Amino acid sequence: YDLKETYSLQIEGEIKKPGTYPFLENSTLHDLIVMAGGFLESASISHIEIARRLKDVKDSITDQTAEIYTFGVSENLSLSDSANKFILKPFDRVFVRTSPGYMVQKMVRIEGEVKYPGSYSIKSKSETVSDLVNRGGGLTPEAYLPGAHLVRQIYTDPQEKKRMIEQLKQQVSDSTKIEIPVETEQTVGIDLKKVLRKPHTFDDLIIQEGDVLVIPKELQTVQVNGAVLHPAAVHYKNRSFRHYISNAGGFMENAKGSKSYVIYANGSVNRTKNFVFFKKYPKIEPGAEIIVPKKAEREKMSPQEAVGLASAISSAALVLVTVVNLIKW
Repeated sequence: YDLKETYSLQIEGEIKKPGTYPFLENSTLHDLIVMAGGFLESASISHIEIARRLKDVKDSITDQTAEIYTFGVSENLSLSDSANKFILKPFDRVFVRTSPGYMVQKMVRIEGEVKYPGSYSIKSKSETVSDLVNRGGGLTPEAYLPGAHLVRQIYTDPQEKKRMIEQLKQQVSDSTKIEIPVETEQTVGIDLKKVLRKPHTFDDLIIQEGDVLVIPKELQTVQVNGAVLHPAAVHYKNRSFRHYISNAGGFMENAKGSKSYVIYANGSVNRTKNFVFFKKYPKIEPGAEIIVPKKAEREKMSPQEAVGLASAISSAALVLVTVVNLIKW
């Protein structure tokens, strides 16, 4: 037995316990299904597929890579007579397909100023933001449409994260401290006023599982952060960008005002634009956040670097004087 290859069977797909099982002489497809715990409700009733290794091909050359056998399943998820009696061979792989019409309920939420906020099941693959608002009973009088936004879940691929960590390990010496922050959600800016005026057009996004549609009340402040003397929330008035910077104490000395930008309540962003000697600052709306970045700090030169630079300049000057004298000569 030590010199004999270990025979096994594999089953995967819509089965309760997919995996690898030991091969037993004269075992049938029915036996393997029982060992794997039986079908899931999502199993397709169309067919089960069995892939068998090619063995008895003698010395002939063929482009065939496996023998394929297909069997049907009844509506009560029981095997047909032919499938029950089908004898398996070593290394057979069994695939239980998913029913194309099977769909697990996918949930979304709507929060804020609608008549019926809460969780909803997506009823079709083409359901949009406007459909969700209508199912929520429509907007309340207090709804602030420019602040409406969609929070969407991010599903990180574990293999992609592992690949990124491996790349970083090759670039740094202390690989034990490497941590990659994983974002689980992102804000998607939407123009809800335009969406409700023209539903099912380009701007009316199709909703996805885990989405949260947020429709706030009218916001009354503007947040100023970054390189200002006193970061603060300023009461909104229909004033210019400069008004809110002044109410936050003004720019700091290291502020990079020309690179300031605004994040609006719906998640969209607008930046400062420069035209020759003039700056066009973004328009400010209720609930916006002004970000003023800092200038990059210059690293101070160490004494050794200063001595090295002075030596290099002296050497260059000496070479230049020598060349000039040779030219005169």
